[in-house]
Amino acid sequence: MNLSKTVCSGLAIGAVAFLVGRVGAGGAPNNPALVYSGVLEDANGAPLSGKHLIQINLWGTAMREMSPLCNTPTGAESNVERGAFSIPLPEECAAVIHDRSDVWLEVLVDGASIGTTKLGAVPYALEAAHAVSADSAKQAESTRQADSATQADSAKQADSARQAESAKQADTAKQADTAKQADTAKQADIAKQADAAKRADTANTATVATTANGAGGALNDRISNIEGAAANKSGFLAYNTTGPEVPHSSQPTVVFNSEAFDFAAEYNNTTGTFQPKTAGYYDVGCNVIFYQRPPGGGTFYMEAGIFINGARRDVAAGNGDGYVQTFRARSVFKLAANDEVTCAAYQNSGSTLRLVPPRNGEAVSSFSATRISP
Repeated sequence: MNLSKTVCSGLAIGAVAFLVGRVGAGGAPNNPALVYSGVLEDANGAPLSGKHLIQINLWGTAMREMSPLCNTPTGAESNVERGAFSIPLPEECAAVIHDRSDVWLEVLVDGASIGTTKLGAVPYALEAAHAVSADSAKQAESTRQADSATQADSAKQADSARQAESAKQADTAKQADTAKQADTAKQADIAKQADAAKRADTANTATVATTANGAGGALNDRISNIEGAAANKSGFLAYNTTGPEVPHSSQPTVVFNSEAFDFAAEYNNTTGTFQPKTAGYYDVGCNVIFYQRPPGGGTFYMEAGIFINGARRDVAAGNGDGYVQTFRARSVFKLAANDEVTCAAYQNSGSTLRLVPPRNGEAVSSFSATRISP
């Protein structure tokens, strides 16, 4: 879901909204089911920090008639760090978003409404429950059909056995007569085939020459089309073979030192920078997985950010204890040739923390981009 920036009482909420969850075995976030996150700025566009009273209301219309369908509890202040904040939504709000196609979201900051925005597609965490129910029904139907097919097949086999015995007796007499006729026909066919083969050999020689000339021109055209499409191919996927360190209250570029692929040699695994050679629209993803708790424990703020030419353009953030927590920023950007795109990590635990190191069968931090349109 996306929010357009609206200024109210000197505050603004940035055009970023996303879901954050702890990594689980099933691939979907654990509780809370939904977390609303955004970036809070002042009227000059500077990110805010500190305690702010942030409340979320869900409405059935943009006019906010009657009472809200669901809202977050009032009275609890949220910690805003460098503009970013996260608000867990109650379970009844997840049910409202799942069951209704028209839901409008209102954000209130320190009692002032930022405005309403219509929600887009249903989050994948909600659709997972529906997919499990549908799959169970499909398995039950498949079992019933298989049982019916087995019974029909048993009856068919018994009938086939009776027919085969009758056919076998008739075939014995027929085969003796057929063998006699076949011997006479075989002698006549041998002479006929020899004459046909001679005529076909002469015709095939001319056909092969004509076909080869036509196929050669079509093949050249296909090769030219393929080579033309390959010239604009751009994309890469990089990951770490080590567990990079992220210092306290710093936002370093994460250098992903290994590449799964790099079609046009546009990613530098020494600096961690992606520079497209061709302008266009690119799908860019920055996936950061924190791995360890700080000494003394406690919760703190973490984020993953996409930077273009040194400016932060997208961010995924939240609070937690730092143990196996994933933050994935992903957006589509219009890039010019030689723009510098990087993936950065940030945390304020009070100590240096590592990102997840490679382990068999488990995810690692990654950085990717794919050109999807000119």
